[in-house]
Amino acid sequence: MVAAAASDTVSYSVQKISPQTVDETLILAEMFGLNEIAALQLLLKGEEKMSMHPGLTRGLVAVLLYYDGRKSLVQALRMLIEAREGLTWTQDLQPDITEAVTQFTGLLLEEGLVDKILSTALTASYVLFGIQF
Repeated sequence: MVAAAASDTVSYSVQKISPQTVDETLILAEMFGLNEIAALQLLLKGEEKMSMHPGLTRGLVAVLLYYDGRKSLVQALRMLIEAREGLTWTQDLQPDITEAVTQFTGLLLEEGLVDKILSTALTASYVLFGIQF
């Protein structure tokens, strides 16, 4: 879809996308397993934030934004897990909030969240450091 926009104006678009933008979009989509529209949005956000990262291209800024977003998700998940009811810790939260957080994180754990996180970490370790388990 994004590649087609380089040659033709997409029916709901008023602007053509340059071939370089298409290439960068497809690279981001492949790198992070994103659909093309999400990758294009990430690239455009990278272009918008370039002034905050002097000397970096919009593609590199987009990569930084992607990993910053992932870091924020991990931090939010950690806060939720820490807010669960526990035997050895307690939070100064209202009981209904603690119950809701415990139920929500319980569903995540039942759906295999821990396995997914460990699998992703192992894959990243292998890709980054060549470590095999």
